[in-house]
Amino acid sequence: MRFDLKSGATKCITEDIKNNAMTVGKYSVVNPNEGYPMPDTHKITVKVCPLLNFRNPKSVHSQMGLSFLQ
Repeated sequence: MRFDLKSGATKCITEDIKNNAMTVGKYSVVNPNEGYPMPDTHKITVKVCPLLNFRNPKSVHSQMGLSFLQ
């Protein structure tokens, strides 16, 4: 699956993930200033919220990587 989101947008993929399956999320931020370092403001927050309200991993102000078991 691939989702392209614009700045400020959110996406819930609950319906796209099967139960009892390992899910690995790979995401990246596109640098608007190619050839220059990524601005510190260009980071994203990824939050995993299964339907059963478990405590879950959360990646805050990151640029890539997350995995979880639903």
